[in-house]
Amino acid sequence: MADAKTYVGKGKKIGQFGMIKISFKSADMKPNGKGWCSLVVGEMRQPDQYGNTHTVWLDTWRPNQGQNQSVPNNGQEDVPPPENW
Repeated sequence: MADAKTYVGKGKKIGQFGMIKISFKSADMKPNGKGWCSLVVGEMRQPDQYGNTHTVWLDTWRPNQGQNQSVPNNGQEDVPPPENW
């Protein structure tokens, strides 16, 4: 059985270039041992009463220890940490 999703925010499309603005409470975040939080943004079937088109939840996926498993990344490289942003 899959873990229940922990929804933490919502968002909506803005501008003309496919941008999505998301809003969430920082208190809802659960950082890992290194201080990182992973989020998943998914498009909603229909906008809600406030015009939000996307929903945000915590990514709770964890690799199984001792097994060589990988997660498909659709040919994209990992995003580097924002140290130099």
